[in-house]
Amino acid sequence: MARDALQSAASQIRTVQNDASLSSLDALGGVIEDVSVRSREAAGLTSDPLWRAAEIFPIVGPNLSAFRETAAAIDDIVGKALPPLVQVANSITPESLTLRGGGLPVEELRQAQPSIAEASEIVATAADAVSGIDVELVVPQIGEAVGQVDALASEAAQLLRGLDTAATLLPSMLGADAQRDYLFLFQNNAELRASGGIPGAVSIISADAGRLGLAEQASSADFRGAADESVLPLTEEEQSLFTPILGRFIQNATLTPDFTRSGELAQARWSQLTGQEVDGVAAIDPVALSYLLEATGPVALADGTELTSENAVDTLLSGVYQRFADRPQLQDAYFAAAAAAVFERVSSFDGDAGAMLDALARGVEERRILVWSADAEEQALLEQTRLAGLLPQTTEEVSAFGVFFNDATGAKMDYYLDATIGATSVTCRNDLRPETTIGFSLVSSAPSDAASRLSEYETGGGVFGVEPGRIRTEALIYAPPGSVITEARVDGVSVPLEVQEHDGHPVARFVVELGANESQAVQVDVLGGLEQSAEIAIEHTPMVRETQLLLDGGRPCSSPIQ
Repeated sequence: MARDALQSAASQIRTVQNDASLSSLDALGGVIEDVSVRSREAAGLTSDPLWRAAEIFPIVGPNLSAFRETAAAIDDIVGKALPPLVQVANSITPESLTLRGGGLPVEELRQAQPSIAEASEIVATAADAVSGIDVELVVPQIGEAVGQVDALASEAAQLLRGLDTAATLLPSMLGADAQRDYLFLFQNNAELRASGGIPGAVSIISADAGRLGLAEQASSADFRGAADESVLPLTEEEQSLFTPILGRFIQNATLTPDFTRSGELAQARWSQLTGQEVDGVAAIDPVALSYLLEATGPVALADGTELTSENAVDTLLSGVYQRFADRPQLQDAYFAAAAAAVFERVSSFDGDAGAMLDALARGVEERRILVWSADAEEQALLEQTRLAGLLPQTTEEVSAFGVFFNDATGAKMDYYLDATIGATSVTCRNDLRPETTIGFSLVSSAPSDAASRLSEYETGGGVFGVEPGRIRTEALIYAPPGSVITEARVDGVSVPLEVQEHDGHPVARFVVELGANESQAVQVDVLGGLEQSAEIAIEHTPMVRETQLLLDGGRPCSSPIQ
């Protein structure tokens, strides 16, 4: 009886949670009463004195304890966490979380934050309780059930942490207290930077009481000159890895994969050039714009063409260079017009709010939408999210690596560059330090006649010593702090290893140059630190097309790394 009640409650929670959009909040009110009855029934059936007394017996005891603790956690989630969320759903609809009607409901979000925080704390406590249940001595049926509830509670806790952070940040960042001005960088993945692409166009977006406005636009042509020296002091590590150009050109502020640093440098350079000190810096690339266009539908441009989710990437990263070959000023004007048109459509969007939120979430998950705030408290909260674009974050559960690419061609040839990234690890040593092999393969799909077929602006014309049609890329492999990079191979052949350091991360640096239809594979071996997890996560530069990830963490000793 307890099992049936608990499974029914968990199933209904899962149904609501599986709705990917925030419209799931609306559904909570309709199921909460039924779910509460079932969760209370399961908790009641498993908490009476006879049940508790039976927990002291061998074999059956651990099973009863595990089931009771799981039932209690579900009852806490349903009975204590869902009610405040229903209150939020009653005051904030998914439709209100778009810019229709002039702006976002910043005051309503601020008022809802305490309820979201309350629910988040309850669910986090329940999730910790379930994850701490000992299932070593329980029968498989109960162990499987505990695992399912553990996964459900962990996902719910993560979702609510995100909602709590959003409800805390959005009101102040969107000008609930005073107008905010943000520098938006439109990253061009056809010329890679570690954080995405070269900032080819920039805009100033103002936020006032939840309403957004496009205040100013500029292009890369406005920033062609370099600062005499770095706009901010660079560390020795930064100068060694990225050279002083990191701080002298706004186009190179994203050479570092740490977007918190990119934001600081871009703000300082913009202030130096214009006298305006912005409140934050954000970045987006054409791929993320294509996700937004999936929600909004096509956008008409002034020249009569349409920008759609299907053609946005090809148009902005390739077509515009062929259409306006060797006329950068017209390319810049086209980018500015496209950015303004997409912003206008998004800011007046009145379609499926869930689709828009999903598009934004996808862009954030892929590191294609990044945000830095000049406010230290806001930035501390942002750094708990993927919006911050931090260096790989290693935890007790997972060892985080990074593979980042910077263009070294001085052109727009990375439109033709694709990457596959893979990693595998074993733990065989007596000290339990994991051994990981991580690497990447780069492939050029540039046309064989690129030198004559593509414009000089696209190929670079050999200005930086790269033969037109070829692609030169600087690659950086970041290992977790405390680990050691021991060996490197290119196409299976051992090569001298160049290791530097960045904020505690050992960094291996490579330069890869490819002709049309050529590829090259790079691997490094990494000895993990003491107590470092053999499970693997990888952060990487978002490219024009999806990067394939092949991860195999925790491989047993009997199955050696290939």
